[in-house]
Amino acid sequence: MNGYVGGPPNIDPQSQLGSANQMAGSDSSVTGAIDYDTLYDLWNQSYTAGSGIAQGSALGNYLGDEFKFKEDHLQYITPLDFTGLQTLSEKLGIDIETIRNVYADTVRGASLTAGESLAEMQSNMKNRVAATGMAVAGSEAFRADTSRALIERAHGADLGAARLGKEADIASKNIAYSASKFDEEQRLLNQFFADVGKVKQLQAQESSGGGKK
Repeated sequence: MNGYVGGPPNIDPQSQLGSANQMAGSDSSVTGAIDYDTLYDLWNQSYTAGSGIAQGSALGNYLGDEFKFKEDHLQYITPLDFTGLQTLSEKLGIDIETIRNVYADTVRGASLTAGESLAEMQSNMKNRVAATGMAVAGSEAFRADTSRALIERAHGADLGAARLGKEADIASKNIAYSASKFDEEQRLLNQFFADVGKVKQLQAQESSGGGKK
């Protein structure tokens, strides 16, 4: 099913739109009462590669009701390419996974360093006690407790800094993604309504007898 009664009309869309563009000038774009999400839903319900937008589809009905599109006008709407948004989403996923992997490596490294420091401290304490006798065992134990507290405090600070860094990096990536996503959605909306504007000019030609009626 190609979406057109009796098949697509035998005219050149680019030729017709080129003439309409000359009339439209800088005013060929229009705005409609739909946002990107609505356009996305309508498009997925209505567009078929190779067939275009069928007149009886949700998007065909919207264009007919809102902009008085006839069936042969639907072919002038340039197919929307949503792969840019998919690429942005995939890149965000990869970036966040990378950030989390770096964070996990940092945590492992900090824990390993803290463990090595504690083991070295315990070894040094035992060596000092063995060399000087049990008379200093109490003071060495106090020194060990103090050193252990310092090592654990430093380890906690390292983990906290790593976590905050991870959260800040993820937030930054999400902000950048949201901005890029908005720009791409606006580009698709502008492309769609620019084509609608060109058809509006074509309709004006047809009404005045300068184009196909």
